[in-house]
Amino acid sequence: MHRWITVFFVAIAAALLIGCGAQPQQSAEDAYSDFRDAIREVETPEEKAALCEDFLKSFPKSEHTGSLAGAVAYYRGHAMEDAQGAVTFLNELLAEVDDPEARFEVQLAQFPLSREIDRSMDLGTIVTELEAHRALAFAESLDVGEIAAEHELWALAETQAAAAAALATTEAVLSEHPDTELTDDEVAAKAANRKVLAATNRGWALAHLDRVQEALETFEAAAPLSQSNYLGVPSTELFSYWGRTALDQGDAERALGLLGPNAVLGDNDEALAAYREAFLAVHQDEAGFDDFLWSQRQRLAPIVDDFELPDYQGALSRLGDTRGKVVFLSFWFPT
Repeated sequence: MHRWITVFFVAIAAALLIGCGAQPQQSAEDAYSDFRDAIREVETPEEKAALCEDFLKSFPKSEHTGSLAGAVAYYRGHAMEDAQGAVTFLNELLAEVDDPEARFEVQLAQFPLSREIDRSMDLGTIVTELEAHRALAFAESLDVGEIAAEHELWALAETQAAAAAALATTEAVLSEHPDTELTDDEVAAKAANRKVLAATNRGWALAHLDRVQEALETFEAAAPLSQSNYLGVPSTELFSYWGRTALDQGDAERALGLLGPNAVLGDNDEALAAYREAFLAVHQDEAGFDDFLWSQRQRLAPIVDDFELPDYQGALSRLGDTRGKVVFLSFWFPT
């Protein structure tokens, strides 16, 4: 008798829920789709931080936990200059997260902010916790090494750069991307780029650990693999770090040659400052630096390949036909 009464009341409760419009809980992916739409519509860091935090409160264990933790660190911690608030929120998030990879990403986002507020976090321990479950991937070792270098944890920076260097092989690239459709040449190019990135960071760390000769050898070995953009500016900090290391060792002439592309043609304030310092060391006078800088721009600037483009009416114009004229070339929404 009692069992039938219980069933009767459960049935009534279910009917009431349906009648009141109760809906099944939204999935994390559906919520994330809504989140992406919403964050495109807001502009301020406060609004963006709130959206990220609201999603993480509702779905602390989704596949987006790490990336949104980084977004909270950026919007609240940096843009809003609320490091304490960001660290507190990320601590609360960590209490809900048990996946080792997600915890690693959340703590990496939290670490720089924790240093700002003098909160003790051990970057090495963050690495060890993930390594208890699996080895770090190339990008993870690179990220940890760069964070360590930013905070002058040079021994850890060198260790992680060396770990990244061990993964700068075609086999490692294929292992991390087993379903890749890249050609053999493309895989080899990715492996070469990994070698340059790892060598750049390792050489810089070695230089700060007073292992200067090793640093210089590391930079030099990676240099032939370095790639540059259309203007001739290297795609990594390799030559900038190499030049600054040479300058610290008193080889100002060598530093000028190494720093030139980054300082003269690149948007690199640190390289430009070192370039100025090297010029002063060579010439003992900074008075001619601006003229020297201009002359180096003329020397290093590459000649643009001739090309032709249609205007809005379809008429073709060739760059070579404008010789002797001043031409303003704007890349407007290039595709």
